Amino acid sequence: MTKIFVSYRRDESQEIAGRIARRLQERLGPGSILCDAGEPPLGVNIRKHFAERIGPCDVLLAIMGKHWLTPSEDGSSSLHEPFDCQRVAIESALAAGVPVVPVYVDGAARAQESDLPASLAELALLSGLSINDGPDFMNQMERLIRGINAFIRPSTGGAQAKADEAGSGVQAPAVVSRIEELRRAEREIRQNTRRILLARSAPPKAGGMHTLRDIPIAPELLIIPAGRFLMGSPESEAERRENEGPQHEVVIRRFAIGKFAVTFDEYDAYCRATGNPLPEDEGWGRGRRPVINVSWEDAQGYIQWLNHEARAELGDQYYRLPTEAEWEYVCRAGTTTPFFTGETISTDQANFDGNYSYGSGSKGRSLKATVEVGSYPPNPWGLYDMLGNTWEWVEDRFHDNYRGAPTDGSAWEIGKTENRVLRGGSWDSIPGCVRSAYRNMNAQGSCCSFDGFRIARTL
Repeated sequence: MTKIFVSYRRDESQEIAGRIARRLQERLGPGSILCDAGEPPLGVNIRKHFAERIGPCDVLLAIMGKHWLTPSEDGSSSLHEPFDCQRVAIESALAAGVPVVPVYVDGAARAQESDLPASLAELALLSGLSINDGPDFMNQMERLIRGINAFIRPSTGGAQAKADEAGSGVQAPAVVSRIEELRRAEREIRQNTRRILLARSAPPKAGGMHTLRDIPIAPELLIIPAGRFLMGSPESEAERRENEGPQHEVVIRRFAIGKFAVTFDEYDAYCRATGNPLPEDEGWGRGRRPVINVSWEDAQGYIQWLNHEARAELGDQYYRLPTEAEWEYVCRAGTTTPFFTGETISTDQANFDGNYSYGSGSKGRSLKATVEVGSYPPNPWGLYDMLGNTWEWVEDRFHDNYRGAPTDGSAWEIGKTENRVLRGGSWDSIPGCVRSAYRNMNAQGSCCSFDGFRIARTL
């Protein structure tokens, strides 16, 4: 069984360490996490205590709070204390050859070798990552989990069988059953979507919008009319975040946007034409699934290639990412409620974590994976998967609120941050995070299994 030892200080990191541990346990299974806040039982040899607990583990996470290097009255940090429990835990892991991953929380700084006692000097050289309790938490955790997976040792009982299966090209039964389970769920979702659409008195109107496709390899677009809307959420909206305000009116020019998120089929064509590596599909499949594990920079590369391929048809127009204002405008599709579906949303309407509910809504299924684009009913303007399935990159840099934001629908490029905005929520999001106004962000060079994109086009 996978074992992750989480070492932290109760007085400064308990809350976020607990959230990290809970997320790890959700993904790695019950009993996989050993949390230790440095309080061994009375009367035990603490070195022996930590050695016995840490030795069998796959990895130790050293949670470093923002004061971990703050000197005490004698001018040294707590880690200089010979019997400091976190120090002993890390020393035990290093001595036993257990990988140590530093996790810097709440803005903690990384150490220099000179900041640490000699026994921990190696800690300064170990690659780690920063995690904060903000909107980027889930993306940061995904990167942590992917890093941890490299250290996890296979169980000895099935090691040879797994090796044999890998060598023969045969998928392990657990993998096969997982794929079969996903395919079965997708069929049920599409059947349910057909029932929903047939039950409507008329097919959903797309606002008189027309479709557009410049060349066969380009995604299908919908032409969006000009208009104006109120961007952001009211203070009364449940689970609202401060960065969703203040609400402000935005004027949108006529443009076109992808009817669906960019798919693996579409993105893989770009990779094969340019020699770029194919992004990982997490074993869920490619084809009509939305492309994932692509960064904002990857999306720009795809768009640059598409502009070149369609240059004769485009003239002085061009493909691009939608702006954040354009994205929310088309997502809302004339609605002012938390979701374009109304005051709540269900897993019959979008792919998100159905272990949670919003408002008066009910819990539902949780697929823990993407599904093919177009599996769920479209929004009132005929756009698919605007909420859930994958987060979608937009052009804008992330800002903490909308004070000073453009009101003409253009991208907000002012600032030096490399964090770009993501919208819409993903397969792993709780329903409160797939609201039309919810904002997320990630570094523009980062990618994970939550993130994809859809393209826009000038007209």
